[in-house]
Formats: sequence, structure tokens, C-alpha cells
Amino acid sequence: MKPLSGLDALFLHLETPETPMHVGALHLLAAPPGDARAYVAAVRRHLAARLHLSPVFSRRLAPMPFALANPVWVRTDTVDLRTHVRHVRLPAPGTFAQLEATVARLHARPLERDRPLWRLHVIEGLASGELALYTKIHHATLDGAASVAFANALLDSTPRPREVPASGHSARGEHPGLAAMLATVARISVVQVVRAVRRLPDLSGVLTALVARSDAASGPGPRRGSFRFAPRTPLNASIGRARAVATLSIPLPACCASPTATR
Repeated sequence: MKPLSGLDALFLHLETPETPMHVGALHLLAAPPGDARAYVAAVRRHLAARLHLSPVFSRRLAPMPFALANPVWVRTDTVDLRTHVRHVRLPAPGTFAQLEATVARLHARPLERDRPLWRLHVIEGLASGELALYTKIHHATLDGAASVAFANALLDSTPRPREVPASGHSARGEHPGLAAMLATVARISVVQVVRAVRRLPDLSGVLTALVARSDAASGPGPRRGSFRFAPRTPLNASIGRARAVATLSIPLPACCASPTATR
């Protein structure tokens, strides 16, 4: 069992249907020979040989008894790659606007918490003949260091894939008993209390600064003294479940031009 950090647990607790806490990436790929179904099968075989290279692939959340503490990470019994690697086809004519709308719809769906918190979608049907790969991973399972390990496990630095050694660990999942879970609850609780006490002075300073900034921004009147974390703007409003995706194509020479050569 691996306890979640406080920040990772926060990503879980803040998640709602209106505010899913996953991150996504969209790639355009030159279509390989054969149809998209063959490519999807190849992606699944590729992942099946590399699941042991990153814990992101195979760990799932296990809730604590009576919700006494944050969930912990445990290794799942199996990773159903037919569920985690999906095949999507755009309707004709396969425009970029249709791709953006499809990715927006996929991104609006929260990840199921009873399985590893990642999903890949291979999208075909673009009029350009390219394939799109949309990847969705929960922020609770992927921080900066874990994202590098995940990318190294998934990708290779040369067109010819590297030889990946077989896993030396058991493929069985982890099913901790009640005693082990309660012992973990006790250990986590003690650590969290100690950390909270140590950070009380910092928290007090932050809250004092927020109140002072809110008072200064409010000005005289009935709203003076109101407590706000952000200024009042048209963008600071409640959001719904729908998402929108927009893409932009920039020529490579424009991206790589040196600052001194650009006017």
C-alpha cells in the first residue's frame, strides 16, 4: 500500500462532475499501414509488455475502512487494456472541428475510480488521413516526476522500440486486510497531524494576507471586509460539465526561430 500525498488526495476530494481533475494530451500521428483497428491492437500489445515499467498503469485506489483516512494506492489484479485503450471513429467528413468536439466530450467524463486512473483513445476518420491519440490521466496519480517515468515507459527515443525486460514481480494484485488498513490509518493520521501543526504559522500568514488584500480591493461600503480568493470578473463564475477544445497550428520554423532573428 502507498498512501496518497496531501496534494494528491486534494485532487480527489475537489473532483466533481463539473470539475474533473484529470489532465489530457492530444497528438496527431501519421497513420501506419493497415486500418486503425490493427493499430489499436498494436497499441494494446505495446502496453501489455510495459505495464510493469510505471506504477501509473496498474495502481488503483483502495478506500480506507469507514473513510477514516484518504484512500491508498494498491496494485490491481489485471489491467483491462480493451477498456483503457479505446477506438473512436469520427463521422464524415472528419474535420478538425469534429476532432476538437470529440476530445472535448471525452475530456468532460471523469475517470472511473475502481480501475487505474488513465485512458487512451485512438481516433480515426480525420480527412487528413492522420490518426489522433488522446490521453487522459488523473492528476492524483501523475505529478511531475511520475509523468517523466510514464512517458519513458510508454515511448522510445528511436523509431525501433527498445527491448523491454519482463517483470520480475508477481502479477497478482494487492488486497490488504482490515488490520493492515487500520494500521495504515493510524500511521497516516499521526503524520498528518504533525505536519498540520508545523504549518499552522504559515497558514495563519496566508489567511491574514488574503483578508488584507480583500479589504483593500473592496473599498468603502457594505462589501468591505468580504473574503475573496480571486477578483470579481466575468470569468469567475460557476462552470458546467461541458468542455471545449481549440487547437492551433504553428509552422515549425516560427516555433524554432531565435529571438534575435525575429522582429
